[in-house]
Amino acid sequence: MYCCLVLHHSTITNETKLQMLKAVFQGMKHVVKPIKKGNQPQVIYEIFDDQTVLALCDHIDKEKLLQTAIYFESSDVKTSYGMGETREGAKQEAIEKLKIEIQY
Repeated sequence: MYCCLVLHHSTITNETKLQMLKAVFQGMKHVVKPIKKGNQPQVIYEIFDDQTVLALCDHIDKEKLLQTAIYFESSDVKTSYGMGETREGAKQEAIEKLKIEIQY
């Protein structure tokens, strides 16, 4: 199972948003769990556009992902998440949710 967490904000730079994502994922090592014992979980960070960044993970506890999303959303950063069988599927779901949130 793959997951994607997306952050969108018009005045916070993408570099700052990436640092925020990295700090949360690195600071909460129990959030991202390896699929097999001995394997390191993989987190990929991407800049989606000039106001949006995302993190793609290869395995994550859904409850911890939601807690992380709530953390960012409560800080007035538009946040969405997606889960799927592939990285692309998780990313697509998260982007679609973000588009809906931005409209409101």
